[in-house]
Amino acid sequence: MSIGNLTFIEAINELSRLMDPEAITKTMLESLVERVSVQDPVAGTNVTTFQYSGSESIDLHRFL
Repeated sequence: MSIGNLTFIEAINELSRLMDPEAITKTMLESLVERVSVQDPVAGTNVTTFQYSGSESIDLHRFL
C-alpha cells in the first residue's frame, strides 16, 4: 500500500480492512479519504473533475 496518496484499489482494500463496526471511527474514515488521489493521470491540463456520490442512474452528461 502507498504511504502517501492511495489508488482506488488501495483505498477500497483499506476500507474493507477498516469495516469492523466496532473498530472504525469517523476520524479513521476521514484519514482514509484524505489519502485518496482524485487526479486522473490521463486527463489533460485543462479539465474539470466531477465527484458525485448519488444514484448511479443519473445522466451526468446533462450537466455539461
